[in-house]
Amino acid sequence: MISNRELKGQIEELTEQNQFLSDELQQIKSLLESQSNNQNQSSNQGQSIQGSGQTNNPLFDMANDFIQLKKLTSDLQTKMQEYASKQTRGSRLTDEDVINLIINMMNGMIDWTIDFVSKQNQAQGQMQ
Repeated sequence: MISNRELKGQIEELTEQNQFLSDELQQIKSLLESQSNNQNQSSNQGQSIQGSGQTNNPLFDMANDFIQLKKLTSDLQTKMQEYASKQTRGSRLTDEDVINLIINMMNGMIDWTIDFVSKQNQAQGQMQ
């Protein structure tokens, strides 16, 4: 059986990892925005730059995807904490509870990935 303390420790570790990832993504986003702005300035020389630096740059799009992923993982973490607190009510989670939770999370991630890839494929198909 996994104790609440162990589960809380794992959740705190995931929170730290999420924060680290979030910080890295913010740095990537800033770098991509400055790179995109620099490319626009050098390619447009004297023309006004339209938009906020978002120039169909694949790296910028990927950074935005990571930001969305960060939000989803944060939401998932909150839901996991709520689920664990409802299931335990002062007692310990059983191994079966943890396994079911992990399987449900994996199924959700797989479903989200399938939807995301199909949307990307549809968008690429429309571009061609």
